Amino acid sequence: MFLMIIIAITSLGLLAYAVAENIFIGIPLTLLLFSLYFLAKRAGTDNAQLKALSIRGFKRCIPIASVLLLVGALISLWMSSGTVASLIYYGLKVISFDLVIFWGFILSVLVNAEHAITPIMEALCPNWNH
Repeated sequence: MFLMIIIAITSLGLLAYAVAENIFIGIPLTLLLFSLYFLAKRAGTDNAQLKALSIRGFKRCIPIASVLLLVGALISLWMSSGTVASLIYYGLKVISFDLVIFWGFILSVLVNAEHAITPIMEALCPNWNH
């Protein structure tokens, strides 16, 4: 357990250093992967089990990575086409700076109210379709 804590603190330190010094973060992540591999081998886990766990974890990450990739592509398309700049330009014309906090409060209340009403309505009216 103590060795796992030391590895976690060291890897977080290396990752923070890599980010601060603008070094490719794949290097500390690869070092973390190898250190966890040797820690698992030391604990008595065989290679077949490690391979099965790695494949299962990789398969679970594929949908998340694909969503992040699509969001990144969409944001880059919006930025290159000028959509983000237009939203900022026209948004600053519409919003009065005296009422920014008020409109932020109203929007957060509306969004949270929708999330609060849905489970209540589902509990009270089982046949309710939202």
